[in-house]
Amino acid sequence: MFETRAVHRHARMGVYKARRVLELIRGRSVNEALDDLRHDRHRASRHVRKVLVSALANALQNPTVRANRLQVSKTFAQDGPMLPGG
Repeated sequence: MFETRAVHRHARMGVYKARRVLELIRGRSVNEALDDLRHDRHRASRHVRKVLVSALANALQNPTVRANRLQVSKTFAQDGPMLPGG
């Protein structure tokens, strides 16, 4: 089994908003996930789509990988550092 990953650090958005978008794509094929993210109106979907495109590019560095067979297996969002000033 081949796995690839991509990370977006210090995104300025709420973690619950990102998790809501990540729930939509978990377990789907990459093509379906990209289509869903393209038509989703949440602000977090733009950031998630950029990370998914990056993970796809990382996976395609391996010549044995076929893009139409890739699936989104794991997605997660974690809290980042608090911004100063409140």
